[in-house]
Amino acid sequence: MLFWSQVWELRHRHIATRRRADRGTKSNPIPGPHLVYGFLTTAPNAVVEPIHPKAMSVILTTD
Repeated sequence: MLFWSQVWELRHRHIATRRRADRGTKSNPIPGPHLVYGFLTTAPNAVVEPIHPKAMSVILTTD
């Protein structure tokens, strides 16, 4: 069993400006809270580095 390592957060306000953070585009904003997420990455191992030298996703295992 393995899981992709992600961070989820329910966002009501923009972190830097503390203004209301709307979803959607600037021309068509959708008010209200929304979920934001990001993948955790690390330096690539020897298998991934030839394909993607910048980073690889963190994988959490039960071991």
